[in-house]
Amino acid sequence: MGYMIKLTEIGRSFLQKPHLERATPEVAMHFLNLLDDLRKKHALHVESTLARQTRRIRMEQHALRLHISFLTSVVCRGFLRREGGRDHDALATRARCSFVETMQAFLDLQSLTIVPLRSWSMIHAGISSALLLELYGNQEQTVELKRVRNRFLNVLSSDRSGGDDAADSDNQPWLCASHLKALNVLRNSITDSQAQAINHGATPKDSRLSEVNANQPFAAPNQSATQGAL
Repeated sequence: MGYMIKLTEIGRSFLQKPHLERATPEVAMHFLNLLDDLRKKHALHVESTLARQTRRIRMEQHALRLHISFLTSVVCRGFLRREGGRDHDALATRARCSFVETMQAFLDLQSLTIVPLRSWSMIHAGISSALLLELYGNQEQTVELKRVRNRFLNVLSSDRSGGDDAADSDNQPWLCASHLKALNVLRNSITDSQAQAINHGATPKDSRLSEVNANQPFAAPNQSATQGAL
C-alpha cells in the first residue's frame, strides 16, 4: 500500500533526527505538514473510491488513519510538557486531537475486523494515546472525548478470566504485560479522578500515572509469550 510506505518513510526520517532537533517547533511543523499532506491525499483517494468501496478497502483506510494519527501525536507530544508561543500551543493541541483520533480509528477498524485486537502496534498506539490524554489532556473533557475513551477501554477490558465459553476468548484482545499494567493504571486514574471531581472539584492528575513513563515505549511481547497464539 503506497500510503503506508510513505508514512513509514516519514516516521523513519523523523526518528533519525537528533532528539534536540526533533524537539524544535520548526522541525515538528515540517513533519506535521508532511503528515497533513499525506492525510489530504488519502482523503481525496477515499472520496474517489466511495462508489466502489469494499470491506477490505474500508479496513485499509481505518488502519492508515490510525497510524497517521499516532505518528502525528509522536511528532507533537513533546510540546505538551513545555510552554512556549503560538507554535507550541498549536502542536500541543494537535497532539491531544491525535490521541482521540487514534482511539477512534482503532474503534472504527475494530468494528470491521479483529485485527487491531491482535496487533501489538495498534494496541500500543491506542493505549499510549489514552494514557497520554489522561496525563496531559485538558481538565474539562468533552462528552465526545469521554465516549471515545470509554468505548476504547471497554473493548480492551474484555473478560479475561478464562471462562468456559471458548468463543468469547476468540474476541479478547492480546495484551502483553506492559500493556496490561498501563491499562490498569489508566483505569484506576480515571476512577480516582472522577471520585475527586465529585468530592472536591477538579484536581491535578492522579500521581499513579507516573508508574508508566510516557517517554518510554512499552516492551514488546517476547516470542515465547505470543508463539502459542500465532
